[in-house]
This record gives sequence, C-alpha cells and structure tokens, in this order.
Amino acid sequence: MTQPNALVDLTGRRALVTGGTKGIGRATVELFASLGAEVIAVARNQDDLDALTAELGEQVTGVCADLGHTKDIERVIGAVRERFGALDTLVNNVGMNIRKPTADYAPDEFARVMEVNFTSAFTLCKELQPMLLAGNEASIVSVSSVAAVRSMSTGSPYAASKAAIDQLTRYLAVEWAPTADAPGIRVNSVQPAYIDTPLAAPVFANEARYAQIRAATPMRRVGQPREVAAAIAFLSSPAASYITGASLPVDGGMLCGML
Repeated sequence: MTQPNALVDLTGRRALVTGGTKGIGRATVELFASLGAEVIAVARNQDDLDALTAELGEQVTGVCADLGHTKDIERVIGAVRERFGALDTLVNNVGMNIRKPTADYAPDEFARVMEVNFTSAFTLCKELQPMLLAGNEASIVSVSSVAAVRSMSTGSPYAASKAAIDQLTRYLAVEWAPTADAPGIRVNSVQPAYIDTPLAAPVFANEARYAQIRAATPMRRVGQPREVAAAIAFLSSPAASYITGASLPVDGGMLCGML
C-alpha cells in the first residue's frame, strides 16, 4: 500500500471529472493535472472543453456529454475504457439547480435535477466499478452540498439530490470497502457551502442575500473553487488511504452556525 507520507501526490493517477470546465470541476481538473494526474474532463460545451485542453495540455482530454442522458453516459464510459482501461479516481461533480418553491416544480424539472445531480453519479459509480477495481487504490469523490444537511433555500429537489449523493457515498463505502483480500474502492463526498461559481452567481447578484450568506458563515466569506478542489484532491490521494464513507464539509464553518 502507498504510504500516507506521499501526501497529496496524484502522479500517474487516471481520473474522470464530470462538470470539468467550470467552477469546482475546472478547479479540480487544474489541480489534478498540476499534481501529476491524467484527467478526462466531461462537459456539455465543446468550446469550453477545447479551451481547457488547450490550456492544460496532453494530460487532459475532454468528452462532450450531457450526463442527464443515458447515451451520453455510455459515451463517457467508452472514452474512459479507450484512454485508460482502468480508472483510479472518479469525481462526480456535475450539477445543476432550478431555484423555485417546491409547489411550482413541474415533473420534468424535478426529473432533470435528479438525473443530472444524482442519477448520473449512481450510474457512473455502477458502470465504472470494474475499471475502478482494476485501478490503483481507487477512490470516488462526489460533490454534495451543505444543502444535503439543512435548509439552504436552494430548492427541495436540489437538496434531495445532494442528500442522495451522501447516502450513496455511505452505502458504497461499506459495500466496496478495501479489505485484506480485495483492493476495493474508497468512497467519499465533499459538502461545499456557497462557492464562487457560475451556479451560485444568480444568488450572489442579490446583495441582501449575499450579505446574509456571509454573515451566516463563521469565516465571513464565500468559498473559492480551488478550496473545494483541494479537499477533493486530498480525498483522492494516498494521504486519505484510511478514509472512506466520509462527507467532508467545505463550508467556512456554516454547518456550525445558523442561516
């Protein structure tokens, strides 16, 4: 087993990062590449993928896919098989939200949020399990949210999808745990609070709400994508070799306070 004193070294690791061209996903792709990993980044916009791969070089390749659609997920799995054969790290980051009261949700809106935020993660975990088991001390890190734990005025479908991510994390951590007889897969999640990303930009545009969020955060600021990426990299690295089933808040202390 790789010793924990290797710290956050991802040299030679093969990673798949969904939602990889913006916000937390882009920061994660950039950090993984800087730490020595080879990365497949998934996003819906080909121009964004082209810009990312041009900037980061041969370590990063892109797959254009909408993970709310089964055929696109199949194409991503095929790309992982073709480029890597085996996989060391899966980062389920892709996410979306439709902010409105529960009573105003249309059935197709609810389905879309759940498909993108949760179903895609479940399907990738399930279908990529054989390649992860063939990998090197493999791990899964999924991006949840503090909304999985408490009301954040983000919309109940979004919160439910993130709570489902955390429960899937706990369940797979037990079911797929490494043992003395099998390599297994470590499975963890991170729970960001409000992070300075395009997804949160509409919320921050309301100055009163932005002030309320900062006041409710003990560190009195919103987080940066690189701060969540650092937690993802840690959980993916040999330094976290005895951590599985954890949901790590990256929230400036928000879960300790009141919103």
